[in-house]
Amino acid sequence: MDLTNLKTSTADLIYRQYELKNKKQKRRKYLGGSEIGDECERKLWLSYRWADKPNFSGRLLRLFQYGHDAEPRIVNELRGIGCDVWEVNSNGKQFEVSFLNGRLLGHADGVIMGLPRSPKTPHLAEFKTANDRSFKDMLKKGVEKSKPVHYAQMQLYMKGLELTRAIYIVENKNTSELYTERVKYNADYANQLLAKASRILDTPTAPVGISQDPTFYKCKWCDYSKVCHGQEWPLVNCRTCIKDCKNEAGNPCSEHLFNPELVFSHDSEVFDNYIEYTCKETGEVVLNVCESGFPPRVGGELCSSELLRNGEIATIQESKHAVKELFLTCDICLEARGDVINRIDPYREEIGDYIEYKDICNGCYSDLLMDI
Repeated sequence: MDLTNLKTSTADLIYRQYELKNKKQKRRKYLGGSEIGDECERKLWLSYRWADKPNFSGRLLRLFQYGHDAEPRIVNELRGIGCDVWEVNSNGKQFEVSFLNGRLLGHADGVIMGLPRSPKTPHLAEFKTANDRSFKDMLKKGVEKSKPVHYAQMQLYMKGLELTRAIYIVENKNTSELYTERVKYNADYANQLLAKASRILDTPTAPVGISQDPTFYKCKWCDYSKVCHGQEWPLVNCRTCIKDCKNEAGNPCSEHLFNPELVFSHDSEVFDNYIEYTCKETGEVVLNVCESGFPPRVGGELCSSELLRNGEIATIQESKHAVKELFLTCDICLEARGDVINRIDPYREEIGDYIEYKDICNGCYSDLLMDI
């Protein structure tokens, strides 16, 4: 028996377990307080609009779990030295901070009383784990300089919980060494974070990113880099749709049309039921058509958002050709119907001859589409 393969297989199954569990997780509908300190507002803007979804490996998800597993151990250690630690509020729920009508939310690890240097001051508790390199950088610079995202998170949570101090406790995953730092509340900075969150949530156009170069090292590691730099189309969901249907489930309907503000690789022209995109590099023109768009069914199938997402994109020329074929092959009815003409009006110059000689009624038009 090859024990090496057996070990690999077992590890892969464990990783797969994490991946399957992660797929079942619903996306959060709010901007997280744990991410508001990120220096790239464009990344946060794309994240809130579900432009893409991080694809973590099972190994990395297991690493995340390692950090969560450290929290109860640290809590027990704090209680062991005489501290009072509250992990939930008076309602038995995790401490939550909410701003901007619930669109900016955060959940704190807890509140601590009885810390040695300040036993009477309640402290926000923030627990983290770090690798050896990151841990040493923290020892040298402190949390504000070394981990500005964590620093911002604590400032926001202190504001929401009306606390003036936080205790930041980090465990070195390599050596189990602990780093602790008391952090003072900075009201001005907390208010700046709220203003930043408001911009991200309410601005209809994407902010400028930290770099226009997709090979920049921070961009290469970003979960939204490919969408941000126009290398991929956004995901298909209600947050990426131009229509404001208020569907909080996020599941796209047949009327989905991409919000052009999320498509950075193309210029766009918006019509009632479709959007015409022109690639900035190649000049290729593509259609994004919803089910009720032009032409019915055929256009929707050729140019639907799902096909667009998968790269099976029909050009405007292909769509015109499909319409021409419809009218060339249909000699069932010559009854002119205004709604048929209206559907084809954007391309009147291109297929005008076929409209003039082969206008058909809705019934015949639908039958013909069903036969194709």
